[in-house]
Amino acid sequence: LWRTLTTQENLLKNLQAILKSNKNGEKIRNLDELNAKVESDLNDYSKQERLLVFLIDNYGEGEIDGGLIFERYLSEGRPLLKDFAPYATHCIKVDLLFHYGLMHEVIGTRPTNRVDLEYLYYLPFCNIFTSNDKLHKLLAPLLIRENQKFIIGQELKNDFKNIVEHLESGGDELMK
Repeated sequence: LWRTLTTQENLLKNLQAILKSNKNGEKIRNLDELNAKVESDLNDYSKQERLLVFLIDNYGEGEIDGGLIFERYLSEGRPLLKDFAPYATHCIKVDLLFHYGLMHEVIGTRPTNRVDLEYLYYLPFCNIFTSNDKLHKLLAPLLIRENQKFIIGQELKNDFKNIVEHLESGGDELMK
């Protein structure tokens, strides 16, 4: 499945064309504007129910009862989704960054981008995230919390190499 998804050259180009056809004249030129747009949507009370429907449609596989979720959402006074379902909101943010980024050509259509995106769903569960992937380098800084750290993979490898060289240069005393 992974090989099939990552070798379909036109999959993301086709998605990008569909997304571009739905543009409303808004221009997003860089990552800061992209993040501001996504944050604005996530904090807009008028968009919460549509985002909840998006959540249920995209992540509600199998036995999830969307009606029960909506009932609970309404009974809690229609809060922002980030308060109602924090992890699901993180996943929506990942997807919105990707979709808006494709739409406005801030993110490219490399065939592996869709699969690479899925790693970002795990960010809330780690303290440190490291990667050399171009998409991760773009989006991880927009998704990590203040108490998390994103380290570019090559920098981590270089640091480990330097630590080993330092320990080896000091003989047995440093290795203890």
